[in-house]
Amino acid sequence: MPLAGGCAQGCRMLAMAKMAVVTGASSGIAQATAVALASEGFHVLAAARRMDKLAALAAQYSGIEPVELDVTDDASV
Repeated sequence: MPLAGGCAQGCRMLAMAKMAVVTGASSGIAQATAVALASEGFHVLAAARRMDKLAALAAQYSGIEPVELDVTDDASV
């Protein structure tokens, strides 16, 4: 899918975007990290096996996007 405004404008916008990937984000320190980053304006890809907990987290914080992921399963990564 081409970027809006072509690469000249779209690539600059992507370079300025604050984005983070946090694994194990359904609980503990990783969840706290995802919340802290979202609170600072990051778009957070919150990854974990337990989608129910990620969905609840994403419902509370608009900057969090849940992603189902099991880092022990090559097919999942």
